[in-house]
Amino acid sequence: MSINDQVKKIVKEYLSSIQPVAVMYGSVTNTNPLEVNVDQRLTFTADFLIIPEHIGTSLEPGAKLILLREAGGEKFVAIGRLMD
Repeated sequence: MSINDQVKKIVKEYLSSIQPVAVMYGSVTNTNPLEVNVDQRLTFTADFLIIPEHIGTSLEPGAKLILLREAGGEKFVAIGRLMD
C-alpha cells in the first residue's frame, strides 16, 4: 500500500469516527418548555436545540422537524419543517 493510500485510509477512518454532522428527524412534543422527541427514544429540551426564528414561530405539538447534529453532538439545529 502506498503512502497516499495509507493517508486516505487514516483520514477516512478519522472522519467516520468523529461523525461531523448527522441528519435526524424529530417531533415537537411540547412547546412550553420546548421538547422534541427523536427516534421515539430521545427527548431534547430547548437547551440542546437551536431553532431559527422562521421555524420557531410556527411550532406546535406534532410538528415534524429536520435536525442536524453539530460536530460533537451537543446541539441540534432545526433546518426545516416536514409537511404532513
